[in-house]
Amino acid sequence: MTDAAPRPFRAAAIIGLAAQILFMLRLATPHKLVFDEVHYVPAAQMLLRLQGPVNIEHPLLGKELIALGITLFGDNSFGWRIMSTFAGTATVLGIFAILWLLYRGVRTATMGALFVLLNITVFIQARIAMLDGFMAAFVVTGIAALLWAMRAPEGKAWPRWLLGSLLLGLGVACKWVAAPYIAFAGIAFVAIRLRDARARNRSVYAALNPGGQLYWPGMPAIHALLALGAVSIAAYCLTFLPAFNHATLPCKFTCVAQ
Repeated sequence: MTDAAPRPFRAAAIIGLAAQILFMLRLATPHKLVFDEVHYVPAAQMLLRLQGPVNIEHPLLGKELIALGITLFGDNSFGWRIMSTFAGTATVLGIFAILWLLYRGVRTATMGALFVLLNITVFIQARIAMLDGFMAAFVVTGIAALLWAMRAPEGKAWPRWLLGSLLLGLGVACKWVAAPYIAFAGIAFVAIRLRDARARNRSVYAALNPGGQLYWPGMPAIHALLALGAVSIAAYCLTFLPAFNHATLPCKFTCVAQ
């Protein structure tokens, strides 16, 4: 979203509230584990007790967020799923932000967000204790933040770029399948800079340097790519801190230690 146009915020707030209400309706039903909740909820419960790693085929952040819901709202069907509703709402609002930043139209952004809100896959993921909804929320909001940086005035691009890098790293910390989006972001950055330079008869050297840029002003390309990689990797690694307090290790690590 832009600094100069407050109009989108009212529409976004209404859509966000509607999404959160919809996703929370009868959230606790059914009261038992369904579908892949049988993997992720027990893993979150084990994580809370720090007894040892479970479901090690996926990184920790999604299960940490499920565990947070259990801590705040109890070890019940509502507590298992509540954080997924916030992820679903964040996904809807992230799409709103992306469309606003691309097209500068409240109607376009609203229609796109409503289509996402009514998408059955998003609806299901927002009401179940799984990892995909969390990954989608971080990836979509991360892309929105990078576009926000792209449209930033001079001097404001860096904080927004770092925010987008952080969010993409957290997406990978939910599911590793999100990793290519970080590479796509770096490729898109360079491609847009080169396209703009070609359209303005500027050299490749000028495209990769910070001065006179229409997009991501004040950001040299090499520094931006390094920051994208470093921040996303750091965010990913920090989500594994609880694993250092596990009472037991997986068998393959225990055998190596012996």
